[in-house]
Amino acid sequence: PVTVSDGATTSGINAVLDPGAQFLGLVRGADGSSIQSVLVTVYDSEGRQVASDYTDSSGNFLTQPGLRMGSYRIGFSQAYDFIDSFYNDKASLDEAEPLLVSGSGIIPNINPILARGGVITGKVTDAATGLPIVSSNVSAYSNNDGGYDYTDASGTYTITGLMSGSYSISAGPFVDTSNLIREEQTT
Repeated sequence: PVTVSDGATTSGINAVLDPGAQFLGLVRGADGSSIQSVLVTVYDSEGRQVASDYTDSSGNFLTQPGLRMGSYRIGFSQAYDFIDSFYNDKASLDEAEPLLVSGSGIIPNINPILARGGVITGKVTDAATGLPIVSSNVSAYSNNDGGYDYTDASGTYTITGLMSGSYSISAGPFVDTSNLIREEQTT
């Protein structure tokens, strides 16, 4: 306990904080090129997000300091051309290889290689006129993955970063055009 008296200053109440640990690494594609704007997320042993960072233009990241001793798992999400991954090339948080933190400082060499995902592309047209539909939301989804895009001026869409597998495709108007029918098909 610290005793405080009216009108008096109690000095010398100092603390030394442990800065904790942080992870440092470089995210690359299979071709060796660095990948920018990858969200790097650190999870504790309970699966709670405790730190994060985005890779810079050279693919480098350094998560926030403050990680205490314990076990952590790291996820990498780019949301464009590359497939989301977890540390040591695992597909899910549950499968991710744990990293042990035993003290303070920077833990280097967290250097994942992200796989480029598959691509689905197509065109959305009005069934009555054959004209392209602009700004239509097109979604691809499966049990484990998914993505979306909006059609451009020619009605074309491109959904990237998809894992191998079978997807259902759903297209619907972005604007309210009640005369259009929403169709789904499996590819």
